[in-house]
Amino acid sequence: MSPHPSAPRPSTGDTRRPAVRRPIPQDGLLAGALGRVDDGDVWETPLVADDSRAVDAWHAALVSATPGWVDRLMALRNRLVRMIGIDPVPNGSAGPEAGFPVLARTDDEILLGIDDVHLAFRDSIRVVEAAVRVGTVVEIRNGRGRASWAVVQRIHPLVVRALLRRVPAPVR
Repeated sequence: MSPHPSAPRPSTGDTRRPAVRRPIPQDGLLAGALGRVDDGDVWETPLVADDSRAVDAWHAALVSATPGWVDRLMALRNRLVRMIGIDPVPNGSAGPEAGFPVLARTDDEILLGIDDVHLAFRDSIRVVEAAVRVGTVVEIRNGRGRASWAVVQRIHPLVVRALLRRVPAPVR
C-alpha cells in the first residue's frame, strides 16, 4: 500500500510536513468565536523534534510559508470582489501587513479573522500536545457571502495544506 500523499518521504529528500484533517474543536478560542458556524475545517501537522511550542513562532512560520500561487489567488480575489462590493483582505506573505488581523490570543492559540457584511470568518493557529492545528470557521450572512464561500471552500483546504506542508522543520 502506498503512503498517504501528504506523508513525508525521506527517501526522496521530501521533508514536507503531513496535513491531516481534524474535527472543529469544542474548546479553545475557535469554539464559539462566531455566533453561528455555517462551515469550517481544521488541519493538523505533528510537531517534530526541536519545533517551537510557541504559537507566535508558528504564526510567523505560517505567514512566511505562503506559496506564491496563494498570494496570486488572493490578489485576484481582491480585484474580483471589489466589483461586487466586498472589501479586499490583506495579502502578501511578508511584512507587518501580512496575514489577517489578530482578534484574540492565549498562550497556545491565536485567533484571526474579519467581519464583513457578507460573511465573517475566524482562523485559529493552536499548538496542542504534539501538533499544530490551523482551523477556520465561517458565518455566511447573505447571498454574496454564500457565493463567495462557494468558491473559497473548494480552494481553502488546498491553501491550508500547502501552508502546513511548506513550514520548515523545525519551527524556532
